[in-house]
Amino acid sequence: MIGRARTAPLALPVQLASPYLVDLAAPGMNGLALYLAAAGARVSGSVPDRADPDLVRELEGAGVRVVARPVPENVGVGHSSAVWSGAVAGPQPELDHARQLGLPVLGHAQALALAVDAGCCPPPSGTLAPAGS
Repeated sequence: MIGRARTAPLALPVQLASPYLVDLAAPGMNGLALYLAAAGARVSGSVPDRADPDLVRELEGAGVRVVARPVPENVGVGHSSAVWSGAVAGPQPELDHARQLGLPVLGHAQALALAVDAGCCPPPSGTLAPAGS
């Protein structure tokens, strides 16, 4: 089989070294958290009060620090960015606090693209596909 030579993975972009993910139960966010944790990021994030306990166990088992209540104090200066799904409706105190701290606020797709473009890890298999017509 002919293929490209593998090179050592590059480091995660600085914005993704220790990201805080807003609402890990939102569409795509748990997968992104697992993906970044596997790439070596120090991932943390919030889940709503009624989050699926199996999801929380899976995230924690992968090394993701999960907090049970989305409050502004969850986001701190130790985070490199705040990442959100884009599906959050209404006020979002965690994002507002991240902006007040001067942290980059990234959308899910933007964070995933940064990780893939940096070459720190291969694109997630089976998760990138065009939608719509």
